[in-house]
Amino acid sequence: MLGTVGYDSTVVPREVPAGETVETVLFRLAAAEDVPGFRKVAAALGEWAQSSRVLLRWDDIIVDGDTFAFGISGWVAPEQVDKNDLLAAAWLRFHKRLVDAHRRHPWPPWMVGDDLVSTWLSMSGVPPVDPTPATAPHVESAVAEQIAWGKQLAAALSAVLDPREHTQPDLRTALADADRARLELTELQGHVFGLERTLGFRNKALKTRENRIRELRAQVQKATADRNKLHRSRSYALARTVARAAQIRNPRKLAAKTKRTLHKHLNKLRPPR
Repeated sequence: MLGTVGYDSTVVPREVPAGETVETVLFRLAAAEDVPGFRKVAAALGEWAQSSRVLLRWDDIIVDGDTFAFGISGWVAPEQVDKNDLLAAAWLRFHKRLVDAHRRHPWPPWMVGDDLVSTWLSMSGVPPVDPTPATAPHVESAVAEQIAWGKQLAAALSAVLDPREHTQPDLRTALADADRARLELTELQGHVFGLERTLGFRNKALKTRENRIRELRAQVQKATADRNKLHRSRSYALARTVARAAQIRNPRKLAAKTKRTLHKHLNKLRPPR
């Protein structure tokens, strides 16, 4: 099963560089709200990672100059795992250690969860999926499907590495959770207020536009009726006649031509002798 992990000492490198872990660097960048720096490290991790049995853990990957190196972790999957799934598992584990520890980061509360992991994956070069929501309670969203295998790997790794959670949290954790919940509530309320205000402005703009379209349509109908009425009037017929007469350049030539035409028609009307 892909969701199970085991330990293989043969994959542990003989020498491990003495440097900071990727997790430490990312924690520092997140606390400083340095999103461009965070994105740069994530992109470098995406280029460095490869499909393998060895699971990626940012708390065990060491920054080695311009590249990265594995630490002493020898946890592997039963079979080779695609690079994108390894990155998803690593970012999911990092997300848990970042958010559950109440560490400071620049991302808003409504992004925390699968959407934030998907954002980090896109920073690592994994093509983003269309933000298709779940269409039914038993149907997962596109983002959830993207990181499904990664969730299984992260959960299996957490089961063997992380200590069991206490059934009763201590006072410090409870107070931190309460402060975090109040902060998230305030930020979410502000976000909802902003959305409601934006929707209100859009509704007013649409209503104004609808009224303006209605007024213009009434003006067009009135102008069309007035034009049709004018076209049927004697004044318009007289005006057209005058306009045509004004275009005559040689009245004498026109009179002579008219006279010849009349004589021609009169000759046709006369009875033969």
